[in-house]
Amino acid sequence: MNDELTRILEDPATVGEIPREDIPPLLCRLAAAQSALAARLLTTPANGDSSSPDDVLVDVKNAASRTGLSESFLYKNPMPFKVREGGRVLFSSNGISAWIKKRQGR
Repeated sequence: MNDELTRILEDPATVGEIPREDIPPLLCRLAAAQSALAARLLTTPANGDSSSPDDVLVDVKNAASRTGLSESFLYKNPMPFKVREGGRVLFSSNGISAWIKKRQGR
């Protein structure tokens, strides 16, 4: 990891020592790391079960079929299993399964 990022993570008060021109690329790297961590939370079982298969991203037709929601609803509304990849909108298969499991028994 970049020395500046490590220093910030260990002591956020050090941000004042970072040259202004170095801040935009650091923010981009932090945003990328945050997105990767958030995606991992969606795709990794909470109990740490490493035997589950890797996640697969599915299209809106598959997501609509599995959730019982319309394709337009899935596109227009924030969903915990929605993944934006470039200009595409895809859906985490494991995230859909977790969402369905969470809603069972309501």
